[in-house]
Amino acid sequence: MITISEVFMKKIILGLVISGLILGGCSSKMDQFVEPQGTPRPSIEPLPTDASFAGEEWYDQMEVWQLHREPARAALMPYPSSQQALLAEASALDEITAASSSRIQSLNGRWAFYYAAKPTDRLKNLAGYDAQWYWEDWDTADWDQIDVPSNIQTQWKEDGSFRYEPPIYINQIYPWLNYEAIQYGAQGQPVAATAVNSVGHYKREFTLDEGLQNKHVFLRFEGVESAFYVYINGQPIGYSEDSYTPAEFNITPYLKEGVNTIAVEVYRWSDGSYFENQDFIRLSGIFRDVTLIGREAVEIRDLFVQSDLAEDYTQAQVQVDVDLRNLSQQPQTGWTLEMELVDQGRAVFDQPLNLESPELPVLETTENQTGTSLSAHFTIDQPKLWTPDQPHLYSLVLTLKNAAGEVMESVCQRIGLRKIEVQTADGVQQMFLNGKPLMIKGVNRHETDPVKGRALGAQEIITDLKLMKAYNINAFRTSHYPNHPLTCDVADELGLIVVDEANIESHIGEKELGVPGNNPLYNGLILDRTVSMVERDKNHASVLFWSLGNEATYHEYEMNENYPFYNTSMWILQRDPKRLRVYERDNRIGDTRETSMVDVTSSQYWTLDQLKDYAKKNKHAFFQSEYIHAMGNGVANLAEYFALFKTYPQLQGGFIWDFIDQTILTGDPATGQFYYGYGSDWGTPLNDGDFCGNGLVNADRTPSAELEEVKKVQQDVSFTYDSQKRRLTMTNEFLATDLNAFAVELNFYQNGTLFHTVALSEAEKALPPGAAKTIDVALPDSDSDAEVILEIDVKYSQDQSWANAYGGKQGDILAFEQFVLQEGKPAAAVSPDLSLTVTEQEDKWTIQGRTEQNQDFEMILNPAKMEIEAYRLGDQTFLTGGPQPSFYRAETSGDPQFSEAVRQAGKAVEYKSPSIQRKEENGEVKQLTIKASGTINEFNTGLETEITIQGNGQVAVTMTMKVPSKEKVGPVARAGLTLNLDASLTEIRYNGRGPEENYIDRHTGSRLGQWKAKIHDFYNDQLLKPQDSGNRTEVRSLTLNGEKNALTLTFDEPVGMNIMTWDELSLASAAHLKDAQKLDQPLLHLDAAQRGLGNGSWGAEPLKEYQIKQNQTYTVSFQIKPGQ
Repeated sequence: MITISEVFMKKIILGLVISGLILGGCSSKMDQFVEPQGTPRPSIEPLPTDASFAGEEWYDQMEVWQLHREPARAALMPYPSSQQALLAEASALDEITAASSSRIQSLNGRWAFYYAAKPTDRLKNLAGYDAQWYWEDWDTADWDQIDVPSNIQTQWKEDGSFRYEPPIYINQIYPWLNYEAIQYGAQGQPVAATAVNSVGHYKREFTLDEGLQNKHVFLRFEGVESAFYVYINGQPIGYSEDSYTPAEFNITPYLKEGVNTIAVEVYRWSDGSYFENQDFIRLSGIFRDVTLIGREAVEIRDLFVQSDLAEDYTQAQVQVDVDLRNLSQQPQTGWTLEMELVDQGRAVFDQPLNLESPELPVLETTENQTGTSLSAHFTIDQPKLWTPDQPHLYSLVLTLKNAAGEVMESVCQRIGLRKIEVQTADGVQQMFLNGKPLMIKGVNRHETDPVKGRALGAQEIITDLKLMKAYNINAFRTSHYPNHPLTCDVADELGLIVVDEANIESHIGEKELGVPGNNPLYNGLILDRTVSMVERDKNHASVLFWSLGNEATYHEYEMNENYPFYNTSMWILQRDPKRLRVYERDNRIGDTRETSMVDVTSSQYWTLDQLKDYAKKNKHAFFQSEYIHAMGNGVANLAEYFALFKTYPQLQGGFIWDFIDQTILTGDPATGQFYYGYGSDWGTPLNDGDFCGNGLVNADRTPSAELEEVKKVQQDVSFTYDSQKRRLTMTNEFLATDLNAFAVELNFYQNGTLFHTVALSEAEKALPPGAAKTIDVALPDSDSDAEVILEIDVKYSQDQSWANAYGGKQGDILAFEQFVLQEGKPAAAVSPDLSLTVTEQEDKWTIQGRTEQNQDFEMILNPAKMEIEAYRLGDQTFLTGGPQPSFYRAETSGDPQFSEAVRQAGKAVEYKSPSIQRKEENGEVKQLTIKASGTINEFNTGLETEITIQGNGQVAVTMTMKVPSKEKVGPVARAGLTLNLDASLTEIRYNGRGPEENYIDRHTGSRLGQWKAKIHDFYNDQLLKPQDSGNRTEVRSLTLNGEKNALTLTFDEPVGMNIMTWDELSLASAAHLKDAQKLDQPLLHLDAAQRGLGNGSWGAEPLKEYQIKQNQTYTVSFQIKPGQ
């Protein structure tokens, strides 16, 4: 649980960091660079009143999505020298960033803030005064303060309640339908909400840094949700929609010497929000960076680098297109552009390439003016290519010089040389990257944080992408909007493929309102969002795919100019033919790219049977844009999906939904505690509950057990073993890396304990990408009755650039496999010559004796209930109840609601009188067997239990139960039994799959071995909504560790095992763990069978082989043995 004070401390620290960026100036590495004097800034001349500012653009003007915004461009930042540009752009992971440039001034930090709950509450003219709130002299002394960047809905009061308004979580439905019906404008278009639609008023002062004085100054917003107006010194500057791409404005004419005032008016919802109906938590505000950018008289406005590779990949042809723009009031001549390509500090060209600029004309305005284009072409021999496993980047540095030869501006763009294409191979179409078939091992990623909302910074972005690398994820989809601009920089460097998705999703708007449908009214708006994304991210090596949007087409429209997505698809093809187009909602592919909506087909949540059917009937390259719904405790059948992907070459992987749990810390004013909130916690009747909790990663950015399954299934080295010939086959699935780049070990385990290791030699492990080889594996000497397991571990031989606590360091495992070389045999039963003392009472038999270790034991048995009420060794109690039959688990997100019969079954069992057998010698009891048959009342089915106690304290327990048909009681969760553990026990050791939780349809990533765990760590308290967790499969034995001694259970057949410390019925009914009831004593589950998790958070069944077969009997049989 997180306290309110901790949250405020995080925000204070964040504020200090931001302030440090503003006040700290350049780092010591930058001090060596001298700022050129530059050309004087133009005189400030008042502009005529702009009649286009009606003030209602946010409401009903679908044809207006921006006013006075600069044309979209690549996210280039200017530097005063090429050396500084190279240093600052050397790594996206370094502290030296574009913010270090003297040409960049951050406006992040504390802003004055006024909140209006609805548009009619906006600040207007003061009565009797000719003043506007955005004027310089409007007093903000009584306003609140807010961090920029941040979301309005992630501000808290001291008591933990939301300061302004709570978030909303809803999936398909527009959130404002909680407050009002949709209204329509004059053209039949839906208009923005007005009843409840908050407006944030932001204001602050700034003085230009020295590096921006006498420059042309642009104001850049990286992300504002959902629409905003901006004012400088009381003058209206511009307006913009599209929450997730930059809005840049030329503010030069409005600035003055000394202190300037900026004001921003932000609308939570606008008419543009009809196209931002994504499945995420609904937030608003200035949530990304705000910066000022200083440019010289001539600027490098834009850059587009395109490359192609020769058929044998020994040459790269590179085209560089540069836009230069004259910002001054005089024609500019004699300017030159110097181009250098740097590879890890070494110049690739013998001499820089110099391009002479033609005369640059005076522009009346910079709006819609991209400038004058220059182009260069060059060839690189033996290029180092970019792939996910070897993401090589070159640095392209452009330096602009004036007619006197003075350096005016430098920019640096890191580029990767690669080729993504669709080609026909093996009779089907496939995606190829640099000539190699591409397998997508991807994930969908929302930008989310429980404290920051969507206002992510470098720390969260880098953490997320490093986690992907550590867990063998090679791609992510920016679901469903362009991400923070740093994201693609990091993806370029780490080697992650990006599906860059336009910020367009209408969902129910398309289904029921025809938005956008094939209405040409929306053409410009849809195209603008696409253009903004493509232009910003077009130079990133990691971006292999442009996605037209998400869930915004539910009808088939004619492919013509009335259909907005047809227009955007054709524009992308014309602008950037080197990348591939995707759009899951319209997969039409014609004979040519020009007659196709997409280049690669995709789907969402297809079953294995649907995929197999597609592969048999279709030849087009394909991936799942969303699959494996990871809500709650899930991620089942991933291994089966990849087996199918590897069977049909046109099935090339997919993107799991999704990467991280979406939640916002929600305060409980009564307790002063925070918890992870979701839809139903925030007071809106229309919400989708915890459907936002779909992450492979917990909300605090720690990996879940689901991620271990992903890592194993998606590993780039695979193995098979021929048990007859004792031969191991290794396959290298990397695109560019030989297996000898890693250490490969063969580890042999006997009954879970390592006893022999072989490290493969350089020659043995040498294996090129895409190749396979077979080696002989000899079985070391071992106990003939022991279980022997071979584990192959592939380890990093050196630290990776992305190494973190979860992988990438030297010695960390990136791939493994296990094979059982020899089955274990149960130890022969031994009947020691030790006696029992049996004291019989009506419902309580006390059985005592001494173990082979000469220690007292005592067992209390209730023969009428066939229950072990206590088992003790010395003064340590281990068991306090059971065995009881068990058929229920707290429903997971993928479970149905189990019937009341299933929930209660096993709690009331009626046994017949037991049969009792005593084995005696010389009048002493050596063995006592009690056996009884009974009825499980809720099921009206039979049950048999047998308990045998030996004189040495060993106890054999067998329970056989009948599970009724599904028609009678519905599906059951498990068939097993429970034992009550003493509350003093804290630790368990077991031999089975671990160390993390695993289930029958999600255990590929868990290794067989000896594991240790704390009893109270079995339950995963990171789950947004309580449900079953903590299970282990294929458990051979377990040991309960007391303070001085231990008790071991061994199983005739491997069982499923779990320890619950929470009441399962209360877990199922609780909204949060804080609402559930803790057990006084832990409950040990031992299962003969348990239902799989499945993948259908909306009710789909697990695969048939992972459902419990009903109307049959199940048996759990085990021995209790004193000691380890």
